[in-house]
Amino acid sequence: MKLNVAFCSILAILNTAYAETPAKRDYAFLTTWPKQPRDDASVNSDAQISTDRPSFTDASNTVPRGTRQIELGYTYSRIKSLSSKLNSHSYPEIALRQGIFTDWLEVRVSQNLNSTNYAGKTETDFDNLELGTRFAITPQFGFLPELSVTPHLQLPTGSGELRAHHNLPGVSISYSWDISDYFSIAGSTQVYQAEELISNSRYYEWLPSMVMTWSITQEVAIWCEVAGFLPTKAAKQSDSYFTDFGILYVLGKNVQVDFRIGGELGGGLDQNIFTGVGLSIRYYST
Repeated sequence: MKLNVAFCSILAILNTAYAETPAKRDYAFLTTWPKQPRDDASVNSDAQISTDRPSFTDASNTVPRGTRQIELGYTYSRIKSLSSKLNSHSYPEIALRQGIFTDWLEVRVSQNLNSTNYAGKTETDFDNLELGTRFAITPQFGFLPELSVTPHLQLPTGSGELRAHHNLPGVSISYSWDISDYFSIAGSTQVYQAEELISNSRYYEWLPSMVMTWSITQEVAIWCEVAGFLPTKAAKQSDSYFTDFGILYVLGKNVQVDFRIGGELGGGLDQNIFTGVGLSIRYYST
């Protein structure tokens, strides 16, 4: 049922993806930095689509009021050791984002499906449904970054081993700097609750990340990123660090295609690798 709703949403978006951009409105950020002109926070209605995909780093801006955005993707990953190999397929990685009430506030819903193969056995399960909001706080002002905050909550709606036994809250703080017309730096610091697989006990995990992006042309950009998964002492897992890079291709400002490949640092890229593709579409409801 959830997948049927998702596919219907995709068809509706494809029919309206190239709708006319709405007129410029008030402000895209809640406030400004001290001494920063308030006009710096005005909406740029001519901007290209900006997505959370495909990196670990969340975007630092919102989908404006009256704007809807759908982000989709597929990721293949492989975890290999001396005695076993696990293959995983993640899809459709769907995130529905909607600007509401004002240009600095969005609501968001995320859902995903995972299919894993281990020791000749394949299991396919739903992830837990994730609900969230994003507040665009400030635009960039010199060395002070563009800033946003995204609280979110995972609900225990998954299936199989992916189903959580508790509501799992989290928050992400995102920041970015446009260094020039062709180069930018962005990062996010995420902290969220997770569960141990067997005991179902809860612990907190930190996810800091940083990404650099180079615009080759107006439509094409390349990026590279480093990220770390840092569970607290209550978890049985150890810290892990990843790097990935990819390409973004924007079609007509409202459609983005992405590709990425990456792996775990320290373990050898042939031990824990992943690659994926994605599609993001923005359209206007007013």
